[in-house]
Amino acid sequence: IFSTKLVKPLLKTLRKMSHERTNIYLCVQIRCADSHSLLLKKASKYDFECVDCSDEFRIYPTCGFGIDLECKLLHMTVKKNKNSSKRKKEKSDSKMNRKKSKTF
Repeated sequence: IFSTKLVKPLLKTLRKMSHERTNIYLCVQIRCADSHSLLLKKASKYDFECVDCSDEFRIYPTCGFGIDLECKLLHMTVKKNKNSSKRKKEKSDSKMNRKKSKTF
């Protein structure tokens, strides 16, 4: 990520394509320290938990390029939301109500 302007669109897109069981592995080179810092800082705003698992490069011999290129491997997951099951039920109820109103 080489521009701070690209952090928000990236996080927004990743979040839109994610659900509570999504696992994202993002391999990045720090080309702009401000952008990388902003990504880590803003990830939680988009409901992501972000863990640096760059040490995984050392475990797998075929991933030596990650070390050579000074890459960071980030594991991103969607935070479990206490209200998510409640929202799902409300959404489901809303769909059912729309279907009922169309049938009459």
